[in-house]
Amino acid sequence: MIGVIWLNDEGVIQHNDGIAARYVVQSLSERSTLPIWKTIALNHKPLRQWLRKAFSARVDAQQEFAVRREGQTERFCFYLRFAPERESTWKGAVLLIDSASRQPDPSSPTEREAIALKLAHEVKNSLTSIGLLFQHIGLELAHNPALKEKISPLLEKGSQEIEYLRRIARNFLEFSRAQEEKAEPVDLGELLRDIIRRFTLTLPEAIAMEANIPADLPVVRAHSHQVVTVLNNLLHNAAGAINDRGKIGFTVETVEKTERLPLFDQQVVIRFTIEDNGRGMSKKVLKKVFQPFFTTREGGTGLGLPIVQKIVHSTGGEVSMTSKKGKGTRVVVIWPFSQA
Repeated sequence: MIGVIWLNDEGVIQHNDGIAARYVVQSLSERSTLPIWKTIALNHKPLRQWLRKAFSARVDAQQEFAVRREGQTERFCFYLRFAPERESTWKGAVLLIDSASRQPDPSSPTEREAIALKLAHEVKNSLTSIGLLFQHIGLELAHNPALKEKISPLLEKGSQEIEYLRRIARNFLEFSRAQEEKAEPVDLGELLRDIIRRFTLTLPEAIAMEANIPADLPVVRAHSHQVVTVLNNLLHNAAGAINDRGKIGFTVETVEKTERLPLFDQQVVIRFTIEDNGRGMSKKVLKKVFQPFFTTREGGTGLGLPIVQKIVHSTGGEVSMTSKKGKGTRVVVIWPFSQA
C-alpha cells in the first residue's frame, strides 16, 4: 500500500500519510477548502473526473490509471472507500493508493486486514494528539470560568467521540497483535482463572459470577492474547446485557470430538460456554451480531463479536450463539489447541 488519504464529507483532504504526500497530495497550505479532484497534485484529467463522479455518487469505487511523473509513466490503483454511516461520528471517505503491479483486492480478507491495520495505527496516532490538545484547552479554560461553562459541553462531546474511535483502533490493533504472536506453552487452567478473577473485579455487586474451570486442564500451545481477547469480549458482553441484577455462568469442558470439528492427533478441543440471564435479543438481531460495525449498544463499536469469530475460526474452531428476548444469551466456543 503506497498511501492513505482521509477526506471529509465534502471531499476535502483532511490528512494523509507521508508516502501519499510524495505521490499525489499537495502541501497542506495549498489545499484550501477545495475538494481533492481540484487540488490533487497529479495533473491527470481522467483521475480528477473519476474522483469527482465517484464522490458525488457516494459509492465505493476503484480504478487504475497510468500516471506520468518525474519523466516516467507509472500505473496506480485508486480505491475510494466511504465510512459506514453513523450519527455523530466522522463522515467522509478514505482514498487508498497502491502500485498497479501488485494488484491488491480490497475485498479479499488479507487486503482488508492490511488496510484496517494501517488505518488503525494512523487513527490511534492522530487521536493521541487530539486528546492532548483537548487536555490543554481544558487547562486553559480553568482560568476563565465564564468561557469554561460554554465550552466544556463541547469538549465533553468531542472527548466522547475520540474515545469511540479509540475503541475501534484498539480492537483492530489488539486483533493484529494476537495474530502476530507466536504460539507458546500456556497453562490453560491458570490463564482462565486469571481472566475470570480480573473480570469479576469489574462487576457490580448486583451481578453474580459463577465459574466452573476443571483443575486438570492441560498445558497447551496457544496465543494467550487471543484467548484473553475472545473471553473478555464475551464476558463483558454478558455483563452489558444485564440491566439490573443477574448472573453470568462460565463453564469449561474438554471435548473428545464433535460432529463438525475433526479431532486431529496432538490436539485438545476445549468448549467454553458463557451464559447470562440478561435481556437477550430477538432472532432478527441475533442474525446480525457477527456483522462488523453492527451494534445495539450506545457507544458500542460493533467489532467485538466479529473479532471473536475471526480469531476462533482462524484456529479451526467454532463459535455459536443462542438467545431469547427477556431470558438471556448463551455463547459456545469450541476451540482446538495443540498439546504443548
